[in-house]
Amino acid sequence: MATLPLQFSSASAVEPSMCGAMCLMLGFLLLRSLQSSGLGCILSFSPDLALDSPGTDHFVIIAQLKEEVATLKKMLHQKDQMILEKEKKITELKADFQYQESQMRAKMNQMEKTHKEVTEQLQAKNRELLKQAAALSKSKKSEKSGAITSP
Repeated sequence: MATLPLQFSSASAVEPSMCGAMCLMLGFLLLRSLQSSGLGCILSFSPDLALDSPGTDHFVIIAQLKEEVATLKKMLHQKDQMILEKEKKITELKADFQYQESQMRAKMNQMEKTHKEVTEQLQAKNRELLKQAAALSKSKKSEKSGAITSP
């Protein structure tokens, strides 16, 4: 197998054996990045396993990492959708709560108004009955005093 050096923009030559090591290092760095973000617990890639087998095809490792990144992106999208649905439900519940609260306040205000009117009517009737009672009491006193003075 002929080894052709790979050229980078900095004009430095990299041997193919170095390319595999760099790919492995990139995969390892990606793994570390995902682990630090809390998503690495899902990954099944083992950098130690890849380091132990020098004949490992690094493209397979890169493909695995790409698949896992795609899977994680899909999971992230699903969780985002769940969050959006829950936020929508919360908004609906808040709107319903506000509507019910306004209905209940209107009902309480109406009940308070009705109660006030009934109370005023009862107080007016009570005053009228007290006047009638006072008039009857006064007329009975005048009858008793008239009966006592006229023998």
